[in-house]
Amino acid sequence: MSQGALTHIESQGVATPEWMVKTQCALFATLWAVTMLPNILIVRNFALVLGAIIGLYIAFRNREALISKKVIPIAVIALLFLWVTWHLLFIGKNHTLQWAEYGSLWRRALLGSLFALGLGLSLIRSKRSDWGLIFAGLCGPVVIYYFKYFAGFIATHFGFSLPEALILFSSGVSSFYIPKISYVFFCLPAFAVSLGYIAELFRSKDIKWKIASIYIAPIIGVLGIFYLENIKNGFIYAVILTLIFFIYIFRSAAKALSWKSYCLLALLGLAIFSSFLNNIYANDSWKTLAADYKIASHAQPVQIWSSEASVYPINEYGRQVSITNFDRVFYLTTALTFVKQYPMGYGLVQSSFGHIARENFPSAPLIQSHSGWMDLTLGLGIPGALLLLVASIFAMLQVTNVPSPWSIFGVWSLLSIVLLLLTTEAGQKNYVDTFVWLVVMVGGLGLGSVTQNRSKQ
Repeated sequence: MSQGALTHIESQGVATPEWMVKTQCALFATLWAVTMLPNILIVRNFALVLGAIIGLYIAFRNREALISKKVIPIAVIALLFLWVTWHLLFIGKNHTLQWAEYGSLWRRALLGSLFALGLGLSLIRSKRSDWGLIFAGLCGPVVIYYFKYFAGFIATHFGFSLPEALILFSSGVSSFYIPKISYVFFCLPAFAVSLGYIAELFRSKDIKWKIASIYIAPIIGVLGIFYLENIKNGFIYAVILTLIFFIYIFRSAAKALSWKSYCLLALLGLAIFSSFLNNIYANDSWKTLAADYKIASHAQPVQIWSSEASVYPINEYGRQVSITNFDRVFYLTTALTFVKQYPMGYGLVQSSFGHIARENFPSAPLIQSHSGWMDLTLGLGIPGALLLLVASIFAMLQVTNVPSPWSIFGVWSLLSIVLLLLTTEAGQKNYVDTFVWLVVMVGGLGLGSVTQNRSKQ
């Protein structure tokens, strides 16, 4: 095929029927909103299968667009699937559990990737109204949380009971319990994308305040969840993303800022940083972080896992170390030694850290390492983790060339996931498969450029 023909195909593409685009957007909204909820696997599987069928159809119609350098993120994810298969057949250490994970997590990741590829290709030329569905889905977990929260408040006030599915449980006493990790993973992208959209608004001297208020609401909502659930990890990444937001604003839009813009920036910064400071004040573990780090960084597994109940040492203040502080540091340093032992990976995304630990210390807990990236490295090996990271970076770089809001969605949503995996136990089912297909979706969006993105309607 000639270069001219390829250029023509890349610039024109094949338009997706509007009803099909709307269906894909609705499927995305459904998947993002309900994936963190327990006992809804049938809904997820239906959405993934239907989405994969539509995605395959769209990818086939736009197959010529996949023959370009812009397909790098998607190609790297394809290599990741090949690596996972190779690992299962020739490298893995626990084939029984690996096969089970291959048939669940990686099957959903594949279906989700097919769906996400078609969705990304469709949104390149979609109407702006489709953004509303995508953003609503991104905010779905936030809305669901507050629906449950206010339902519980009303039920308590009027003295009636709620169905178990509508109760916010603070611990795993119910099959409907949602761990804090889920709130970080599925709510932080809404926070990040909202910041990104507000940053884009600041580049215009005439800010549309009604639109700005739409994106301020999720920011406040996500911070509220982190406060009500006392999620320190969430606040850390909210602050990091806010710092990136301010750096971006003052580097690219400082001259366009009006006094009203400065006031809004000050209020946003005050709300976010004061929430973080309040969390620090409310949690004693922040106060002993440095002291606990000194102890945990030198602790040895034989000291901690010598009995069935983990033995926690005393810090310089004469108190037992904060378990959350100690575990994060101790598990990280221990995981680094495990990576040296298994540079090609143990084979399991879920709990490779715990399985390796039990090889030498039978009383070690069968858990994660408190770092999603470390768990991915222990499970998939250094090559597997690098493939996912490289695909993410290329996807973010390439999506910057498409118009907003899709460039905002691609960069900020994926950036938030890449960051939170540093210290969040998201190397598990529901999170890794979602992460993989989100990379593919952003990679699909990046197949267009500013002039190729959409047909004027």
